[in-house]
Amino acid sequence: MNLHYNMKNVPTGFKCPPLNTTLWRYMNLRKFESLIQRQCIFFPKSTVLDDQFEGSVSKINRTVYQKEYGKFPTKGKEIIDTIKQVNQETKYYTFISCWHKNEYETEFMWKLFAEKEKGIAIKTNLNNLKSSIINTNLNNLRSVTMTTELHNPRAITIENDIFIHQDMYIGNVNYVDYDASFIPNYYPQSPFIYKWKSFEHEKEFRIIYQPNKSDIKENILEKYKKHEFKGIYIPVDISILIKKIIINPFDNNNELLESIMHILHQHNLSFPVCKSSLSKEPVWG
Repeated sequence: MNLHYNMKNVPTGFKCPPLNTTLWRYMNLRKFESLIQRQCIFFPKSTVLDDQFEGSVSKINRTVYQKEYGKFPTKGKEIIDTIKQVNQETKYYTFISCWHKNEYETEFMWKLFAEKEKGIAIKTNLNNLKSSIINTNLNNLRSVTMTTELHNPRAITIENDIFIHQDMYIGNVNYVDYDASFIPNYYPQSPFIYKWKSFEHEKEFRIIYQPNKSDIKENILEKYKKHEFKGIYIPVDISILIKKIIINPFDNNNELLESIMHILHQHNLSFPVCKSSLSKEPVWG
């Protein structure tokens, strides 16, 4: 079923690039092997990510709230406290897959996200990424530490908007100054598509999975809040997702190449595998 969502309901801040946009996922060999074995993309809980500002709003938001709700002496503080509580709680049931948007591989991304001599990059595009998720059965979402009872997201569109499934959103990260910008939070997904300008070099593209809180049973929500709950695995069609596998420029002895080919052979998979363009010999004339 290919239903089209009412675009008036698009969360503020979500902007989707063209379907042919090149995307990269840099990872170490262990994560690559997990991706191949599980046929799933790992979506870490937002609290697991390194940025402490994930899902937060700004000082400007606080000023706006105080100005707007301060008009109501008895209820104003209660409203502001409720907004704060909701924002803090939402981060526990928001799961994010992060991708790098760039036409070419990036040297600093190798250093940041792929362990030296043991890192690889998966090259794909937005169309393949969306299709790889749409074409799989999402009835069985799996957590990292436990089996959880989750509702079934329903596919609602496949074309040029920001939806993959109900409760799953995609878009470019907006980089802003949290001391000078208002962070939209009318929709609970919106704050998670914003980051500090300090991260702008990452050129990040995100898939955000945020089940509707009303669909989550109370005991499941409590499990989400536990420290040991790290995230969920969402099934993908690997044959659609991966266009090419790139070996990092630090692999000088072909051990990583051999490991990759062994993993693919074990699962009867075949993808183009090539060395990083940064490992080529320079030309002097």
